[in-house]
Amino acid sequence: MKPRLRMAALALVVASLALAGCVATPAAPDPDALQAWLVDEPETDAPDLLASAAAGAGPGDAVAAEGDEPFGTTMEFDAPVRLDRIEVTCFGEATISVEADITGRATTQGVGAEGVRCAEGVFVLESPFQGDAATVSKVRVDVYGADIPTAWRATIHGSEG
Repeated sequence: MKPRLRMAALALVVASLALAGCVATPAAPDPDALQAWLVDEPETDAPDLLASAAAGAGPGDAVAAEGDEPFGTTMEFDAPVRLDRIEVTCFGEATISVEADITGRATTQGVGAEGVRCAEGVFVLESPFQGDAATVSKVRVDVYGADIPTAWRATIHGSEG
């Protein structure tokens, strides 16, 4: 290898290592603050709020394997509802993945996202069902793959009937 090429390769390795050190995992949150956030249900005056769920999530949580019973929290409605959206918030500086299975009249569809940053506030999952097909009977929400311990809350918005 020529000296100039060797120096350029060495400089590239050093720069890569320096940048890798800049992307650090956030510090784990205070467990008491996390627990307080989880149990402190925020007051809401949203007239379209149908249901809510909250739970903890951490680095060891994974999505269920194909064919296994899914993880997460399921909200079933006594009568079908029209789903508009699911709003997800989470505690602290964590980055999470979120998945929702929405059961409509004839099918279940999934929506989700990876790399959701808790510090950015409310994350919205829109209903995959539109128009007359927007009537749903069940919503399952799961949060997994958190880089540090966190807690999450999902609120289901829409209307009855």
